[in-house]
Amino acid sequence: MIRDDVLHLLQQSQPGFISGQAISQRLGVTRAAVWKVIHQLEAEGCQIESYPRRGYRLLQDADRLTAELLAPGLKTRVIGQQLIYHPSLDSTSRLARDLAADGAPDGTVVLTDRQTAPQGRRGGDWQAPAGQDILLSVLLRPPRTVLPGQLPQLTLLACAAAGQALLPLLPRLTVGWPGELYAGGKKFCGILTQTQSELDQVDYVILGIGIHLLEQETAAGLTSVARAAAPGTLIQRLPIAQALLQNLDHGYNVWRASGQLTAATAFCRQHMTIWGQTLRLQQGLRQWTGQARTLDEQGRLLIQHEDGQMEALQPSGLSWQPLSPPAAAVNQPADC
Repeated sequence: MIRDDVLHLLQQSQPGFISGQAISQRLGVTRAAVWKVIHQLEAEGCQIESYPRRGYRLLQDADRLTAELLAPGLKTRVIGQQLIYHPSLDSTSRLARDLAADGAPDGTVVLTDRQTAPQGRRGGDWQAPAGQDILLSVLLRPPRTVLPGQLPQLTLLACAAAGQALLPLLPRLTVGWPGELYAGGKKFCGILTQTQSELDQVDYVILGIGIHLLEQETAAGLTSVARAAAPGTLIQRLPIAQALLQNLDHGYNVWRASGQLTAATAFCRQHMTIWGQTLRLQQGLRQWTGQARTLDEQGRLLIQHEDGQMEALQPSGLSWQPLSPPAAAVNQPADC
């Protein structure tokens, strides 16, 4: 579709210009056809500068995250093949659940510029001025062979996908298992996983992903990529969202075909900072202490008891507090 191709070339050329002649030659269309598409994009809300002898430029301050802008550069097999955008929603996860009930396909993505009633352990974490965050939910329909106990692995996949997309901007980011990202000890990304299942049959999973990206003011204990990145770093929502969804698509396709999440667990192991620490843990009514050792290949947290026995823990209902500094180097899981 010529519209999508023109938009993709404008995105690739940011922050510079691309001439109408270059676009027409690349796409094999007339200059008049290019001019017509430019006006169509402007009518849709894209802010495009045009100058004689320089061409066209998609403005960086028009860093919008609509389905029309996201789709052209998105190279995925499943995730984002159906994109649904609303300028404002109470919650992307709530709409994704409604769409799931109506039969929306695997990989459907719901995105918005603003949430009025965000969901999460602390919903207020994801309230920000419109257009400042990446706010989206992904509907997944895992294979029928997947059991409910395996679903926490999807949180880890999403966490690694987001971390890999943001690592070029924040090379010292850290992972809070299983679904949080931190910079300088402050959270800037959270993932909420919601499931619908009956007995041992999984119907669907909703991955809600929130990333504080551009805002300069955040609530206590939070930060944003813009605040944590090096001064002068160019931060754009669109390419980050595309990278996130492409990373998730790759990991999800491997996982649903083989059950493996090797790359995701390796990324999270490397960027977690609790290895070697003694933790006070609580899960339901149970309370105990143990030393954090590593993640196993299923993404579970391995805790070593005082008697040397190892226990693999799922994240559901689990909380902990560190009682000691790490005994090993930061970001290096202990051998076991």
